[in-house]
Order: sequence, then C-alpha cells, then structure tokens
Amino acid sequence: MTRFEFALKEAGFVAGSDGGNATPDWTGFGDWAAERGAFDQLISNTAIRILIDEPPRKQVRRGSSFEWSDPLEVRNLYELSTAIRQVRNNLFHGGKAGADPRDDALCEAATAALLFLADFHPGVRAAFLGEF
Repeated sequence: MTRFEFALKEAGFVAGSDGGNATPDWTGFGDWAAERGAFDQLISNTAIRILIDEPPRKQVRRGSSFEWSDPLEVRNLYELSTAIRQVRNNLFHGGKAGADPRDDALCEAATAALLFLADFHPGVRAAFLGEF
C-alpha cells in the first residue's frame, strides 16, 4: 500500500494545497482509471471478489468499547480504493491480529487489486517498480 501511494504521487496523482501535505490523489487516479474501464476489469477478477462481495468493516468506538461497523458497499473504483485502504487500516490500526483467515483473504485481495492498478497506468507502474 505504501509503495502504491508513493507511485501515485510520483506519477502525478498528488493532492494537497501548495505548502500543505502532499497526499496520494486516490480520487484523481480512480477517475482516470475508471474512465478506462479498470473497475469493470477488476470486478471480473476472482482474486479480488471478497473486497466487493464481503468488504472489510471498520472498527468504531462505542463508549468505552469498540465495535465493527457494517461494511460499505463497493460499487465503483473509488469505493474499492476505500475498501483497500480499510484493509490496511485494520491491519495496522484497527485491532486485526491476523488470527481470522478472512483477514488473510482480504490482504491478498487488496494486494492483487493494487498490483492490477499499478500495472494499469504506465507512470504508476514505473514508479511502483522503481524504474526512474
């Protein structure tokens, strides 16, 4: 995920105001890729179907305890990118210890989706692979 976000910025998909934080422009990249049919190709890929059929949930605070929210629907590339980022956030920040085989399946699906998307744009691919 980190390498992909680096590649987005290197390929010109960067958001943020002048002098502010430079952040990966997932929306701009998603719009670019969606116009070229990336989502349609991804939804036919069995390796990522869990992200669409059973997207990750988000850990939320309820008083002094935690719960898991209902998953968001994944109907377009932007929502898929949100699901991919949720997998990352759950892994690093959200109480997922990896004991559930579903966690592994979500991580594998997110990785497959990122590899597909990295290959979809020549500049992102080059930066992702370190070909400068």
